[in-house]
Amino acid sequence: MDWQDIRTALSRMAHPFPLAAAEEARARWDELAPHFIAEIERVADGGSTVKDKIDWEWDGLFSFAVYLAAEKRDARAYRPLVRASHCNAERAQDLFGDDAGTGLGRLLASMCDGDLAPLKALAEDSAADLWCRYAALRAMSVRVVEAEDDRDAVLAYIGALAQREADVMRRVEPGDDTELDEFLTWAVDATCDLGPAPLLERIRDWFDEGLIDSTVSGLKWFEKAAAMPVADCIAAAAKNQENRYIRDSLKEITSWICYDAPKQRHARSNAVSGWPAQAPHSAGTTVHQLPKVGRNDPCPCGSGKKFKKCCGKESNEAAAAASKDGGVGRAIEWLTSRHGKAVKTAVQNMLNDDLDNAEQMALQEIDDEDWHGLQINAMEWLLAEGSIAVKGVQRKVSELLMGPGGPAFGPGQRRWIEQLSRQPLRLYDITEVLPGVGMRLCDALDTEAAPQMVHEKSGSAHTRIGNLMGVRVMEVDGHLEISGAAYPFSRLMSVSVLAELRAAVDESAASVDDLPRVLSQIIRRNWIALYARPLPMPTIIDSHSGDSILLITDHYRVTNWDALVTTLAAQDDIEGDRSSGWARLLDCDDGLIRESISINHGKNADRIEVFYKTQQFADQGRPWFETLAGASVEFAGRVLSDPKGIIRNIAAGKTAPTPCVAPNLPPEVLAETIEKVLLRSYANWSDEPIQALDDKTPRQAIKTPAGLERVKGLLRSYEEGEREQAAQQGRREISYAFLWDAIGLEQAARS
Repeated sequence: MDWQDIRTALSRMAHPFPLAAAEEARARWDELAPHFIAEIERVADGGSTVKDKIDWEWDGLFSFAVYLAAEKRDARAYRPLVRASHCNAERAQDLFGDDAGTGLGRLLASMCDGDLAPLKALAEDSAADLWCRYAALRAMSVRVVEAEDDRDAVLAYIGALAQREADVMRRVEPGDDTELDEFLTWAVDATCDLGPAPLLERIRDWFDEGLIDSTVSGLKWFEKAAAMPVADCIAAAAKNQENRYIRDSLKEITSWICYDAPKQRHARSNAVSGWPAQAPHSAGTTVHQLPKVGRNDPCPCGSGKKFKKCCGKESNEAAAAASKDGGVGRAIEWLTSRHGKAVKTAVQNMLNDDLDNAEQMALQEIDDEDWHGLQINAMEWLLAEGSIAVKGVQRKVSELLMGPGGPAFGPGQRRWIEQLSRQPLRLYDITEVLPGVGMRLCDALDTEAAPQMVHEKSGSAHTRIGNLMGVRVMEVDGHLEISGAAYPFSRLMSVSVLAELRAAVDESAASVDDLPRVLSQIIRRNWIALYARPLPMPTIIDSHSGDSILLITDHYRVTNWDALVTTLAAQDDIEGDRSSGWARLLDCDDGLIRESISINHGKNADRIEVFYKTQQFADQGRPWFETLAGASVEFAGRVLSDPKGIIRNIAAGKTAPTPCVAPNLPPEVLAETIEKVLLRSYANWSDEPIQALDDKTPRQAIKTPAGLERVKGLLRSYEEGEREQAAQQGRREISYAFLWDAIGLEQAARS
């Protein structure tokens, strides 16, 4: 394999991994190194690593060059890589992705020839990207852990640099948005693995002045590290691969997501550049840094304001102390400033519970809006029912917050946090939505519990009747509100989630006290899985026959419409007409009459479609229909549609084809035709068991207040769907008044 072959193979950052070319490049490093060093020089001189930024294609040669050079400890790559790192945030993203930070620090450390001056120049370059500057400090730290550099000298340098940054921050006008605090925070963070005792007093002062972002690193973490013997601190750091040289470049690169089997990715993901997504403090599991609620980040309360201008305000502000407002932010700020590392660990473990490595990586690819929602829910879970390790002992977060030494909550804030820990996370059916006002909820497990109307202005504008939602319902000033976190599920997920919850209830007889925690875990785990793994497809069963639903349509060309219409009209078990289609009726053992076959217009004027909903109906129905219709029709083909495939397409945002009810009908004729079909299809609705009603019929369910509200919710969902379809088809809405009337509800009783 010559150089051009190797270059071509390594440049392509896509499945499959170019193992043969990579192994040959490593084996022949002495011979091929000049080519790789030249690539690093090219990028250092301003060359691009992006082939096509519209389609997000990267050239992988630079990535292989720096990793192979790092493994080989080739100092020729050191200075050009440092030069490349003197770049702004956008270019750092293109070159390094999320590896700008810990990963880049390891690369620089592995190549360093012992001269730290280039690293110091990078760390002091205020025009360079924050994470490239941090990488320079991490490189020094790694070299100390690897026993290549003097710990005292490196610690003294970082301390002096941090002091200069702190002096600059003190001169910044209050209220000015700046990122100076971020660099000071991460500069100090880089000292923790080295035994930060010599800097501890200054670190305490910086915390007291608010110069260090306490949501990244807590003071207790530094104090604990400072109390350890230096040798023990460095030995502990050495156990973490993120503090060591690059020793097997190919093993690290093969894990990158770009070499996975093809799958849809968000274009915004850092992983598309080929570099692995790693948090600066990785414990071997790739995660977003949580809970990193920076002062300039969106506030976790969902207000849309920056954290520092909302829940992160100073604790003596009268507005924040007067009510529940600000209590969550104050609790988060207190926790992350004192137990930052434990908080991160607890939240990361909760999010990654039940996810394998590939699913954890998929969780990294969700967009910023979804990630913000995930963050809000995670932090509320922590406050309401989470635990963290404090001095080696697991402590409930709510007890820490409410106990001696906890945050200085105002009365309303304290009541809110206390209630948050008491109210369980439950799953509810959404049966009514008043946009901008609130929504009516029915407990999905306790089907006899009274419906609850909750005030919710923003969420009610985007909520759909008929969906499920996991929430904590709180009492506030004589009315009910949702706590803030919400776990919505579409109808596609409702069956599987409810089945798992009910199984947990059935198994909880001996441990009923632990049931709220178990139910909460099931709701959270299923909701997080929506972002991390393919949607599980439910098996849909015909309630009468017990067979799996399989949508089967036989297509026919009509050769003689008059003969066909006459034949169908003569059958006692067929109802309908040419304008609305026909249905073959089936007398069932439960005394109800159901359709076994429907005959509808096709897409062309000379076509009809004969539809069956199970394989058994189709096997029996086709011979019957063809014998009956005789020469008036000609078979044109059969189409089978698995409902799972249709559901999967809808879940993926693909529009399923709309069945053609009649060809080229005027809007009013189309409306009349659909109305006839609905009247026929829902003829037995009042007396059919419905899964959403716990397999009760609507007539049975309305005998209790809770059941009545569920039936109303079901009807409202039908009406909501009809409004959408009528608007899409440009016709009038079909009234479902006949269903309300069928169960004896007068117009005034429907709201």
